[in-house]
Amino acid sequence: MLRALSLAGYYVEELPKSTGTLKLLRYLNLSYTWIKRLPESLGELFNLQTLRLRGCWKLVELPTCVVNLINLQCLDIRDTYGLQEMPPQISKLINLRMLPKFIVGEGKGLGITELKKLSHLQGQLKIEGLQKVNVRDAELANLKEKTGLCDLALHWISNFDDPLRNERNELHVLDSLKPHRSLEKLSVTSYGGTEFPSWIGDSCYSKIVDLKLLTCRKITSLSSVGKLPALRHLSIEGMDGVKEVYAEDFQSLETLYIGNMLGWEQWFWSDGVNESTLGKFPKLSELTLKNCPRLIGDLPSCLPSLKKLRIKKCQGVVLALRAAPDLTSLASLQLIEIYGLVSLQEELVQALVALEDLDLECCNELTYLWQDGVDLDKLSSLKRLRIVECEQLVSLVEGEERILPCNLEVLTEEDCCNLGKPANGLSSLTSLRDLRIRACRKLMCFSEGAGLPLSLKRLDISNCDSLRSLPDGMVTVVNDSDCNHCLLEALSVTACPSLKLLPKGKLPKTLKYLNISWDNQESLPEGILQRDARETSRSNLEHLTLRSLSVTTFPTGEFPISLKELAIFYCRIPSLPPLHFLFHLTELTILGCNELKWFPKEGLSLPNLISLVIDGCEKLRSLPTHMDSLKSLQHLRISKCHRLDSLPERGLPPNLTSLEIINCKISLPMSEWGLRMLTSLKRFSVESTIDVDRFPDDEGLLLPPSLTFLEISNQENLKSISRGLQHLTSLEVLNIFKCPILRFFPREGFPLSLGCIRIRSSPLLEERCLKEKGDYWSIIAHIPEVDIVVQQDLKE
Repeated sequence: MLRALSLAGYYVEELPKSTGTLKLLRYLNLSYTWIKRLPESLGELFNLQTLRLRGCWKLVELPTCVVNLINLQCLDIRDTYGLQEMPPQISKLINLRMLPKFIVGEGKGLGITELKKLSHLQGQLKIEGLQKVNVRDAELANLKEKTGLCDLALHWISNFDDPLRNERNELHVLDSLKPHRSLEKLSVTSYGGTEFPSWIGDSCYSKIVDLKLLTCRKITSLSSVGKLPALRHLSIEGMDGVKEVYAEDFQSLETLYIGNMLGWEQWFWSDGVNESTLGKFPKLSELTLKNCPRLIGDLPSCLPSLKKLRIKKCQGVVLALRAAPDLTSLASLQLIEIYGLVSLQEELVQALVALEDLDLECCNELTYLWQDGVDLDKLSSLKRLRIVECEQLVSLVEGEERILPCNLEVLTEEDCCNLGKPANGLSSLTSLRDLRIRACRKLMCFSEGAGLPLSLKRLDISNCDSLRSLPDGMVTVVNDSDCNHCLLEALSVTACPSLKLLPKGKLPKTLKYLNISWDNQESLPEGILQRDARETSRSNLEHLTLRSLSVTTFPTGEFPISLKELAIFYCRIPSLPPLHFLFHLTELTILGCNELKWFPKEGLSLPNLISLVIDGCEKLRSLPTHMDSLKSLQHLRISKCHRLDSLPERGLPPNLTSLEIINCKISLPMSEWGLRMLTSLKRFSVESTIDVDRFPDDEGLLLPPSLTFLEISNQENLKSISRGLQHLTSLEVLNIFKCPILRFFPREGFPLSLGCIRIRSSPLLEERCLKEKGDYWSIIAHIPEVDIVVQQDLKE
């Protein structure tokens, strides 16, 4: 007899009433399904010990019969956002050990007192709807005796204007919800009192490691949470009434987050009093300050372990930031939306001796990072520099030399619309391996005579509208000996409309990835197509993407034989260069090449080709010859090739596992496509291609029985799905989309293997498949996932 059943992740909207017959079932997992309600027969599963409903976002209620499951130990209802209340008298489930969420209701058997008898609860408990609770009921919940709870979350409604809210009552309620001292994590959200009860922050809670005080808007002062000896993680957010935060000694604190404190003006010691004795954070490694617009002053004075500092919308802190000795351990600094910041203070720069990551984002008044003359030896640890959406940034460094830290490895400049030139001395950055410049629309050129370091491995330049030239020697070499010193492996230059030519010369032999895309490109970079067979064999290029080029013909030559992936998008070429010698090619994609009429006469003798996509080539008249020789090809997609009216005479590649024929007017009858011979085919999609009124054939000789996925779409004349579908004994998914006059299903039904049927924009069929109403419902009701969107539903 069945003892465990999991339907987690399946498209299940309801359980059958017969579920109650599974008398020996002990484990039922319905997590992340589409279920809305559970049947009353569920209450007959008296042996059930575990019921998991996590992530059932459509679940609106639990049946009252749940309280009959007297052996239930786990009821997991996390992330059930539609659930409004618990079933009445849940206190009957005295064996419950896991109940991660309890929703306070109104009425008999729905209140918080139901928790009183659940003395075995362990792990996590989140209580929602505490605005409905009075002091006496809070005391009766008896949280202080629940020794197994380690994670407690207390939630009030987020609407502080709700008539049920009462500041004094909420203070006493929270005081009465005092948990056992074994608690490890505590979260309080949307509490409406003006102060916290004394137990929050009491040193007797020696096991609390994580504390979150969130959106408690009426709080005017924070309790002394620094007395929690084991506290490692503290989050404080949305307390608009707090003006001062006491910087106590947090001996164990490792991460501190303070956010959206709109009224916070200063730390405890902003007037200088007690600064030497308070505010010590010996173990703090991460500090985040977010959206505290009134905060002015320095950071806490003792931060010897700080590794990561993130400040957003706290301009008063950044502008007053001084060279605190304890910032010498800082490895990552992120400044976001700091208004008034023109450059980083020299004192601050000198203190960042261990900094590895510097990230500045949306600092709209930043004009440069620092001035010439700053001792950059102090920044010798800096490896990654990222500047994004700093509108006024003119240069990274102010002055003539514009020198950057010598050990920089990654430099990113993005959406800096006034950046005219990158910094000088890029060629001297002997550790630089990754340079990305994107959407810097005023960038016209690199500094005169500037080159790029030989250490560079990745260069990405995109959407720089004014860029006219790239530095000479950037990716080119003069002779083979120079080539051996160039380490560039990836080059991407896209959407730079003012740039017409790449620098002259050969591509480095180390280059593995090349992406070129812009309308005004008049020629291909030297080295992509080689006339000398020896040169094609020397290249290491593996991934090549050519997009939106103005060239109408490729120069004479051959692609490097090392290519593994080739993609040609939106180019105006009528033909392709020879491809038959690309023995390592695994992926070939040709998209939007409207002038392409034919493939090379040699065909595609590509022994390792796995994927071939031909899409949007409107003038293409025929597919490559000898496609039957592509023994490794698994995925073939042919789409929007309107002049293509036939398939290769010798047939399709024999080992296909996925075939898509989309919007192609192929006149050859489908019976002559040879689909039945594709014994490995798993997925087949056909759209606007066949002109038949029945599909497939009645005898079941058209499609291979190996199919697991079949999609029929946009077939204007299709009227009937034939009984031949019964022969697809492995079919798991059937999609029928946009078949306006399709009306008939086979009377014999569908293969027993079918687990999912989806119907869209097929009104005649949708009507006949209506749940418990349509005459086809009996044919499809047994299928686990039936997804039919009726046009009326779409209108609503």
